[in-house]
Amino acid sequence: SIFFAQKYNCKAVLVNPLVGLQDSMAATFIGHHTDLYTGKKFEIEPADAEYLLTLEQEVIEQQDRYLLLLETGDDVLDYNLALEKFPLARQVVIQGGNHRFEHFEEYLTTIMEFADVSINA
Repeated sequence: SIFFAQKYNCKAVLVNPLVGLQDSMAATFIGHHTDLYTGKKFEIEPADAEYLLTLEQEVIEQQDRYLLLLETGDDVLDYNLALEKFPLARQVVIQGGNHRFEHFEEYLTTIMEFADVSINA
């Protein structure tokens, strides 16, 4: 997350990220939810939404530490907001796609190189 990358001064790969959480958006999280992967039910309370707002990073420092992977077809978030928030980050913008980032496998090598990670087979 942006919060932890800023706090610990480390690199981060952001894939179709949420870069701004307005009060109204945080309020939409309140209520009962089901984890799409496990089926487990959970609840988000107003205090949880308020806490999310405290994690917002107004100024993003050292933007060269961020790799931004965006698909223009993201049906959940406007990719232009991420471009505006990270004008100095390394940016990969792919036409089409969706919020799940359909081209993830195609960019694994890019991600690994950015993170300075090597895989020994």
